[in-house]
Formats: sequence, structure tokens, C-alpha cells
Amino acid sequence: MLDGNGIPLPDAAIAVDAQQITTDAEGVAPVYLPNGDYEYTVRKDGLDEATGSFTVAGAAQTVDVVLMKRIPQPAEYVVTFMVLAKGKGVPEATVTLGNEAQTTDSTGSCAFKLRDSTYTYTVRKAGYGDVSGSFTVAGAGGRVVVALAEEGGVDPNAVERGQLAEVGIAPNPFTDGLILTNAARVQRVQLLNAHGVPVYAQTLEGNDKVSLPVTGLPAGVYILQLEGQGTQRTVRLVKR
Repeated sequence: MLDGNGIPLPDAAIAVDAQQITTDAEGVAPVYLPNGDYEYTVRKDGLDEATGSFTVAGAAQTVDVVLMKRIPQPAEYVVTFMVLAKGKGVPEATVTLGNEAQTTDSTGSCAFKLRDSTYTYTVRKAGYGDVSGSFTVAGAGGRVVVALAEEGGVDPNAVERGQLAEVGIAPNPFTDGLILTNAARVQRVQLLNAHGVPVYAQTLEGNDKVSLPVTGLPAGVYILQLEGQGTQRTVRLVKR
């Protein structure tokens, strides 16, 4: 039993003909078998599993096996799309992400397993205008909220970068909660303390008015980050 560099592998586990044997310091494991055809599996921590077959026909033989180093696969994270029209989920919308496409369920949702990268998507539904956008996966999953407009109607995605400025945030100063208005295009909010440490985060679902129960925070200065459709707005708040 050798590794990819030709070095003998001790303590490799071999399963053959209902027997379990382990290689010695030289990577060797003798086993005695009658004539016949056999299949084997070899395992060792940190290395890829190897399988194969051989035939015993009246003579001893050597079966050489090489185990290659296991290459860790990049982590995958679940990113959920929520497709809305007039604040309600849109079923059977097609979300295309590169070469992969998913169809939303009865709630307007579908999900992808993605690795760290930046992705571009397109959402299509008969009777509605197409919507395209992009997002980044960086060590965690998340949610992408997409608003569709009926063909011939006003496209809720055709906005300038500064439209998040229309989101109302009250009260400021606040005590035990915040209210967002005109918030249909906000996908995620995050509240940071004066040191830049997140103390609250919430993913939104396209509602025009949202309550943020930011209770139990010490008095001081906070930064509220609004994110939506690739734009961001930062607001300074005071907690009494």
C-alpha cells in the first residue's frame, strides 16, 4: 500500500471477502484466500478511498494499491431566492444562475447550493418583465429578494442607486425599536455598534413597513446599514 509519492502506508484498513485487515509498517497486509474472484476496499484517514478487484488462481500474487491525498472540496452555502410581485410570492418563476436554473415553489422561493464567489442571476416569469442582478457569497448563505413587475407596468427594479434614501427610519433617537417605511426594496438590515461590531441583523421580504425589535441595547451611537439590489445606505442612530 503506497501513497501518491510511493511511500508505504501503515495502518490502512482493507476489506476483502468479509475480512478486515490492516497494513503493517511497510504498507503490507497478507491475506489467505481460496481460488476465486474478489473485490476490495482500502481506506485511510486523509486519503481517498480505493476499490478494485483481483483473481486468485492457484498462486500467490501481489495487489498494488496507491491511495491519493484527499483534496478538500470547497464549502457550499444555501442561498434562497424570494421572488415577489406586489409583496406576494410568485410561483413557477425561473431563476437562472450560470448554467443552473430553479423554479420557485408556491411561496415564490427556490434555493441554490453555492461556493464563495460572485454570481449573476436572471429571473423570468410569463407576464412579468425579466429581472437581472448579482450578489456575492462569502462564507455564509443568505437570501436574495427579487421584485417583479407585470409587463407594461412600473418596474420596481428600475431605480437609481440613491433610492434607498427614500426609506424612512424612525425614531431617532430610539429606545426599544425602529420602524422602517418605504422599505420594499431593502433586502437586509444590520445594526453595528460604535466599534463596528454587528449587534442585530435581519433579512427582509419585500414588505413596505418593517419593525426592527432592537431591544436590550446599551445607550450610545449605532450605525444602521440598509442593503438592497446591490446598493447600500448607512444611517447614524442614537440609542437612549
